[in-house]
Amino acid sequence: MMIIRKHKEDKWVVTRVVEDHNHNLVAPSKRHKLRSLRRISICQEQVLENIRLAGVKTNLMMNYLSLESGGSRNVDLLQKMQGIF
Repeated sequence: MMIIRKHKEDKWVVTRVVEDHNHNLVAPSKRHKLRSLRRISICQEQVLENIRLAGVKTNLMMNYLSLESGGSRNVDLLQKMQGIF
C-alpha cells in the first residue's frame, strides 16, 4: 500500500509505503474474475446486443457465451455487460 498526498505548488509526495500485503493474492483459478481481466471481444459484444434486442434473458445469454467460450471461466465480461443492460 502506498499513500500519496498533494503538497504545496501542486507537487505529489509519497508519504507512506507499506510493503506487506494485507490479504492473500488471488489464486490462479480465480484470476479470470479480476476486474482488470474482464473483457469481451467486439464480436461477442455485438452478439450480446443482438440477442438482447431479440428478448433473450440475461441468464440465457450467459449460458450461450459459456458454451461458445468453452466454459464460464472463459467468459470475462461482467463489467462490460453492465453497459449493455
